[in-house]
Amino acid sequence: MSTYLLIHGSWHGAWCWYKIVAALEAAGHRATAIDLPSAGIDPTPAAGVDLRAQADAVIALLDTLAEPVILVGHSAGGPVISTVAEARPGKIAKLVYLSAYLLENGASIVSTVPQDPDSLVLPHLVPNAGGLLSISTRSATSSTARRTTPTSRWRDRC
Repeated sequence: MSTYLLIHGSWHGAWCWYKIVAALEAAGHRATAIDLPSAGIDPTPAAGVDLRAQADAVIALLDTLAEPVILVGHSAGGPVISTVAEARPGKIAKLVYLSAYLLENGASIVSTVPQDPDSLVLPHLVPNAGGLLSISTRSATSSTARRTTPTSRWRDRC
C-alpha cells in the first residue's frame, strides 16, 4: 500500500483528482489531493501566490505524514513537486510528472513555454493589470479550440 499526494495544475483544484483518488483508494492505497493557495476552495488572494507559497503548502502537509509519498504533479504542478522534492527528499518515495512541466533549475513556465512552437498555452494567455494570467475566452470558444483538443493534436502527430 502506498500513499499518494496529488498536486493539481493551473486553473484547477483538488476536485480534478476525485476519480483518481477513488480509484487509488479502491486499490487499497491512500490518496490525498489538496488545493494549492488561491486554487479550488482555498481563499488565499492570487496576487500573493508564487511557486514558494505553493510548495510551502505541500510541504506543510507532507511534514504531517509519517511515511514517504508518491508525489504526483499535473501541468503547472510539476514545478511545485520539484521544489517540494528538493526541500524534503526523504519524504518522497517517487515523483510522477503527469503531463507536467519538469523545468531546468532556475527556469519558469513563462520562460519555457515560448520555446515550444507547438504549445497551446502561450497564444491563449491574457495578462491582467495585476500581473495575473487568465485564459482568453475568445480562444476557448473558437472553432479551432473546439475542434483541436490536445489529445487529437497528439494523436495527429504520432
